[in-house]
Amino acid sequence: MEVKRRGVVYSPSEIAKKVIEDSFVDLRRDRYPKIIDFSCGEGIFLELATEFLTEKYYKDKEDYPFISKNAGREEIRRDILKSSIYGMDISPKAVDKTISSLARSEDEKICLRDKIIEGDALLNRHLLFDLSENKGFDYVLGNPPYVGHKNVDSAYREKLKGYGDVYYDKGDLSFCFLKLGIDLLAKDGRLAFIISRAVVDSINGVGMRDYVQKESHIEKIIDFDTKKVFEGISVLSVILFLSKAKEVKKTQVVKDGEV
Repeated sequence: MEVKRRGVVYSPSEIAKKVIEDSFVDLRRDRYPKIIDFSCGEGIFLELATEFLTEKYYKDKEDYPFISKNAGREEIRRDILKSSIYGMDISPKAVDKTISSLARSEDEKICLRDKIIEGDALLNRHLLFDLSENKGFDYVLGNPPYVGHKNVDSAYREKLKGYGDVYYDKGDLSFCFLKLGIDLLAKDGRLAFIISRAVVDSINGVGMRDYVQKESHIEKIIDFDTKKVFEGISVLSVILFLSKAKEVKKTQVVKDGEV
């Protein structure tokens, strides 16, 4: 009950894997990308991203000049943890679990403690920008909390005034996370969220849709329609892929969650 009340829903691994695979389709060639999940939970997106990139860079390292041709898997993995992986969660236990799932040595744990931190992302935007050195992130990934208006008390809602253009009336708290994610993107950065379907079709999502259209481009939507993604959770979901790049491309819509 506590998990549902706080809007925390851990992502099924096969769907999280799809998010990772569809996000890393055009990796930059000059450096490791900066990746963040600022509602990281137990770290599934960061863990899958680390493993995907490790294998990709190891297999195709001749295509990436910044990687030594003699680098082994473990060296590449350590460099990814050091250069690419960032996170935040409101739960200290979740932060500890994420770090433990990623680190294979005490040195890696020490490194990650400065990069995967405890905090309420919506109220600590400055800390997230600090993590990116005010340059933004190349990828923002995750499954932000689903919290309906009835479960947000007036005191907390008052603290969210900075999100008033997208979060109002009966809007879902995930709208705030989506706005924050877009704001954190670097130029040409990409975002991939498993998020409440309310963002695409609810009356209270108009402000959020306007913001998405103004500040980004929707590359793809995987729409699960009436299919329940999370067992025991009634909220309907979509996977939203956005790009900060402004080139005009037709949005791909995949219906019925046929991933």
